[in-house]
Amino acid sequence: MIVAAQMIFLKPVQVLSFSNDLGRTWKEYQFSNEAINIDGLLTEPGEYTHKFTLFGHRHYRDHWKLFALDFSPVVTRNCTYPDDYVNVSFARHARSSDQCHLGMRQTFEQQRNVSCLIGTEYKRIINTTYCQCTEIDYECGYGYVTTTTGACRKVVGDGSPIDDVGNIIDDSEDYKTTEIPCIAGQRVVHTKYRRVPGDQCKNDLPGKLSGVQNCSTTPRPPTPSVHLKLLNNTNEAEIGEMLHFSVQVGKTEWVVIRTSEPKDKVTTRPLNHDAISLNPTKPGAYEVRAYDS
Repeated sequence: MIVAAQMIFLKPVQVLSFSNDLGRTWKEYQFSNEAINIDGLLTEPGEYTHKFTLFGHRHYRDHWKLFALDFSPVVTRNCTYPDDYVNVSFARHARSSDQCHLGMRQTFEQQRNVSCLIGTEYKRIINTTYCQCTEIDYECGYGYVTTTTGACRKVVGDGSPIDDVGNIIDDSEDYKTTEIPCIAGQRVVHTKYRRVPGDQCKNDLPGKLSGVQNCSTTPRPPTPSVHLKLLNNTNEAEIGEMLHFSVQVGKTEWVVIRTSEPKDKVTTRPLNHDAISLNPTKPGAYEVRAYDS
């Protein structure tokens, strides 16, 4: 049953409208002998209740008035099962040849085009079968938008709905450092698609949600712990001119080698400070290295 009430400020009413045939026809019902400004209309718990509670006031200085309404007497007869019911399904999807919606095909009972009273003991029967997954069961994943051609495009950068990748992922350290393991030279990675929320289709399309990526099980080289920087404006110097370097680490050992004569080590010594200088005595190209000691 559907009940409608006019709720317009400073326009009190005495009647309600109700429909017992899914809104096909409407009738009026006088619930009060005096006009009331309606503030709200509540239903009793349950899908098939015919009891409603209306509350309102006569004018703005008045107290609230409550009306307990039972529409059962205005219906001529009770519904009988199964004569007054029919099985219905959702209409066919515009992009599909079947009646699958969110991966399901549902058939449920509905009251026929008759006016009768559904009893509170009635339990609606719904039959559900799950459909095979198709393209309509997927949408662009988080961080992607659908283009005019239907493809998914990543949205990263200035002026996009998502300004930066960091804004669409978890900022926790655990998330940033977690990496999908590489097993036997392969790694499972997510694609740019995801299931439509609430979709319950079965058997995902191959490669739609995840794919296999080749990878290497060789450990990554450790992050350099020594940072060497040339402080001169140029990396060229005349004989007798000093080259100055900064070393961003604690205790290091540094080596200077002439590249034309790799075995000719110009100098090698431990350092306990964060700056070093080189005074080339021979012409040629030099290679400067710094290590943890």
